[in-house]
Amino acid sequence: MTDDELDELGTKYNIPPITLAVPGDLGTFYVDRPRIIAQLTARDAARQSNWSLVLSILSLVLSIIAVAVSLAFNIE
Repeated sequence: MTDDELDELGTKYNIPPITLAVPGDLGTFYVDRPRIIAQLTARDAARQSNWSLVLSILSLVLSIIAVAVSLAFNIE
């Protein structure tokens, strides 16, 4: 992925893609690839954990329904 593509992706997800090369020097900027990649990876991990939580709760609900049905119809 080029710096321009990574810059665009960072901007899309509100990750500031540009960093000052020297603090206080307003003339030298660069695309901070490691920071953008780290924040995108953290974002993806957070989204995956949210889906894991949703699937776990759905499994729990389905298990409770299965137990209730088996008890209601006395299925062994």
